[in-house]
Amino acid sequence: REAALPARAATPEAAPARPATPAPAAPATVPGDVEVPAALGRAFTPDGRFANADIEAAYLAYRQRGGLASRAAWIPRTRGGPRALLEGELGADFPTTPRTRRTVERPRLPTGASAERVEPRVFAENFHTPEARAEQASILGRTATDPQQAGRDYQDLVARDLRAQGLQEAFARPGRRMDVGNRHEVTIEGRDGPFGSQKLDQLWLDMRDNRVVLLTVPRLSAAARSQLGRLQAQFQLETGERVIIIVRETDVGGAPASP
Repeated sequence: REAALPARAATPEAAPARPATPAPAAPATVPGDVEVPAALGRAFTPDGRFANADIEAAYLAYRQRGGLASRAAWIPRTRGGPRALLEGELGADFPTTPRTRRTVERPRLPTGASAERVEPRVFAENFHTPEARAEQASILGRTATDPQQAGRDYQDLVARDLRAQGLQEAFARPGRRMDVGNRHEVTIEGRDGPFGSQKLDQLWLDMRDNRVVLLTVPRLSAAARSQLGRLQAQFQLETGERVIIIVRETDVGGAPASP
């Protein structure tokens, strides 16, 4: 009988190397661009360009049209196919444009004779009754002493003229509450000078969300008209989207509104 051979000790196999935990990606940068937040890193190549060729092409086309925003700042402005692709890649990390009561992500308005502009559509239409026209004159006479109350009274007058008294400030969306109905802005600003920065912010939001600005003013000064033309041209250049600005003046000549 053969003696049992001692069991051969098994040679221990080398344990597979544990993959190194990748270090968090540092924000990528591109010359001339701001830093890309790390949370958005998976949308970019290591050198800071968009990983998706279609998105990168859309961004480069935006820059060729004169847009100045970095890739990270451009993401919230995307629409259509590029936005859908980015939302699919980023999910909950997709950034939204900051929306507050005072500020929006609006670039500085171009100035100078060379600034591009689109002529707004302006028409004159008085209020449809003598009483309403007399009330407007009274309101405008109080703008120097109490401009805020005069502005509220003018809005109410316009709402009554449109037979929309019950639709004042009834429609809101993030960062914006409309004066009358869901798209109508009413203001006494811009009649004797330029619009203020906050008013331009509001109109920018209207172009971004609705692709149209519907504005009623007593009259539109040359400075305010120039602002609207430059604002529309700037928005179209920045976004590649066509918008319309329509302005009704109520304190100038023109046929009264139909009852």
